[in-house]
Amino acid sequence: MRTHLVFTNGRSGSNFVADAINQHPALCNYGEVLGSYMPTMKLHRAFRYGGRDVEAYLNYVLTSRRHFELAKRYSALARRRRGDQPRDKRWRDLESIGVKDFGIRFSEHNLDDYLARHPEISVISLHRENTLERAVSVISLERTGTVKAAAANGSTGATRRSQLEIDPSELISLMSRMDREMERQLHLVAGLDPGRVISLRYEEVFATASSPADTMRGVFEFLGVQPVDIQAAHRKVLSKDLSKTVSNFEEVADMVSRSRFADLLVDGSMTDTKIGPRSTASTPPPPAGAIGSRGASHNIKPLGSSRLAP
Repeated sequence: MRTHLVFTNGRSGSNFVADAINQHPALCNYGEVLGSYMPTMKLHRAFRYGGRDVEAYLNYVLTSRRHFELAKRYSALARRRRGDQPRDKRWRDLESIGVKDFGIRFSEHNLDDYLARHPEISVISLHRENTLERAVSVISLERTGTVKAAAANGSTGATRRSQLEIDPSELISLMSRMDREMERQLHLVAGLDPGRVISLRYEEVFATASSPADTMRGVFEFLGVQPVDIQAAHRKVLSKDLSKTVSNFEEVADMVSRSRFADLLVDGSMTDTKIGPRSTASTPPPPAGAIGSRGASHNIKPLGSSRLAP
């Protein structure tokens, strides 16, 4: 049995990727398993489910048929409660089993070298470059509990939400923390054999109406299975134009324009602002050693992510 990991950080589209993987009859992704709030992690902490330490537990989740059967029953109950049809997958039909989790979770459990020591795991690295949009999305999640919006017709328009009032200083602090976490995640991936990694960027995954399906065709091929059609019935929870989302938009835009994140103001995120980014001469540079694009995960409990989904 092959194994895989969706290696990501919060508000970067990982729910979509994991859900799409589970639509394939030969694939299974359990979702998050390292968070302290996850059912199987609670079992591990209380009864050493899967082994004496977190690494043994994670290995067990990725390889155990008994865990698969347990997760299958749990998922069936949860889907019936939501009015969804359970997925009837059988162990012998599976080609790859995996999980999705945040880079920060691996660091919390002292598992930064886990992927380097397990070359058999295929890695789907997913990140979101626009730290500003991610940070606002995290704040919206914390206040509303809305993780994603699904449309029966598969449309991708943003859902309507009341505007958010955001403390500009707290926003900058959150964005800086996200940057540091993302740098760490990308650093860990950069040290792996490129042949076992496929890199996805949120902005490309959802660039057009056809991009999600195109992305998943590549993911299926990477995982060694024939591509299948997916139901990508997800919509953006927030408008890309943050002036329609943030009630104190001008105050926030002014603070961002005077930070090292000023370039994000001209990236389509704040389309109504009249405040331009600071010049490169006066904008503080990113921290030394920064790798790749902006972004990282926020250390919060992702609401609605506690199900196991074979």
